This record gives sequence, C-alpha cells and structure tokens, in this order.
Amino acid sequence: MLKNPAEDYQEIHKHFTRYSKGEFTGPVIKVRFTANKITISGSFEYENFIQEYVVSVMSDNEFEVKLDIIARSDLNIVFPKLGLDWQLKKSTGKIKNFKGTFQEKFFKSRFLEVIKELNKYSYYFINFNDQQGFSVKCKTKLPQPSKKKLTHEEFEKLTKFCVGTVKKSKKNKKILYEKLIPDFEDKIPETIKIFKLINIYKINNIIIPKGLKNTSLIRLKAIREGKLVRTIEINNEIEYANSLTFSV
Repeated sequence: MLKNPAEDYQEIHKHFTRYSKGEFTGPVIKVRFTANKITISGSFEYENFIQEYVVSVMSDNEFEVKLDIIARSDLNIVFPKLGLDWQLKKSTGKIKNFKGTFQEKFFKSRFLEVIKELNKYSYYFINFNDQQGFSVKCKTKLPQPSKKKLTHEEFEKLTKFCVGTVKKSKKNKKILYEKLIPDFEDKIPETIKIFKLINIYKINNIIIPKGLKNTSLIRLKAIREGKLVRTIEINNEIEYANSLTFSV
C-alpha cells in the first residue's frame, strides 16, 4: 500500500483518477517476437512503459522525437528546471487542461531525465523512428475507461494505442521481462512467439479526503481501493493469473 498516493505518487495515482466503483478493463499489452525484432503493442496506460523501455535500451546517440503533452496545470515552473523553453496552451473545452506539441533532439540519457519528471505532472506521448530498429508510434488522445467485455477484437483495438519496436537480443528480452512481467518471468519459455498481458481493475471503495467539496478535486484526490487481476497468455494457449490489492 502507498502512503499519500495523491501527492507523493502522482505518476501512479493519475491513472486511477479516471475510475469510479466497478470492474474495468485496465491496461493491456501484446509482445511479439520475430527473428530480429521485439514489437510491443499496448493500450493507454502502457504508453509510459513502452516509451521508456524502447528509449532505455537504445544506444546513447542523439535522436529526434515528436512529443505531445497533456497536463492538468501549466508546467511553466517545471520546464525551466529541465532546461526547456516549452510553453503549453490552455484548452478551451469543458475539461480544462494544458497541451503542447514539441519537436526536439535528445540524447537518451537526457530524454529519460525529462520524461521521468514529466510523468509526475502530465501524460506524454512520443513518436520517432531512429532507422536502427528502434521506434515508437503513439496516439495522442486520451480514451475513456472501458467496461466492455474484452473480446479479441476489443483487445486488438486497445493495443493499437502505442506501438514500440526494439532489436531482439537476450539483453533486451531480459530487461523487458524484469520491467513488465516480474510476476510471470519464470513462466516464459525459451522459445516464445507472443504473449498477451491483461489487467483488470476491481474497484470496491473510494475514499474521499475530508473537507473537499469541489467535484473535480474530489475526483483527482480520492483514493481508490480494490484488486488488480493480471492474466498472461503465452503463445496463444497457456494462461497464468495473479492478483493483488491496491490503494492508490
């Protein structure tokens, strides 16, 4: 359990502010292995993992990236601390937020530093292709939480939100397993073509902080309690499941 997640773990808590009580299809992801490539296709809420993983296993050469940011507040204090002269524009829609699109060149280490900080305050989506077997293609519009039954068609649709590719190697596979499926790592066979990971959120309680009356603040600050059920399907046939409780 996390202490004070709404303030101290914003990068995790922000994903749960979209959910009410009930059972929801959480993030889903598909990983496919070919002779020379690993392709990771994920839904919204897995884009951070895919983006960071792909960049982290690249060499530290300079690459150009398009980056879209959506934040709940202006980041005019955060950007200067990162040495960036970016500015966000306030939205005019019903839901107020701040958005911006930027095209920049980064070295890997510098980019990982930037997105680690951005992750605390915003959603970010990147698109790039370095022509050396590494790429990320990500949509930039936040989808709504889904209570739909997770059919094969729905799974395939969800996993088109963010797609990353890396060169296939033992090292890259090991890092992928350690970061994405540490709870299933010992279940993965040596010969693998594909695995699919499904997360289901079962939220049974919402704790509202005392003294809050503003509905927007209640949604953002409330703590969701429930159970996360994780299911992995390997080579389209073998399934394993784990579950854990959460309060975020």
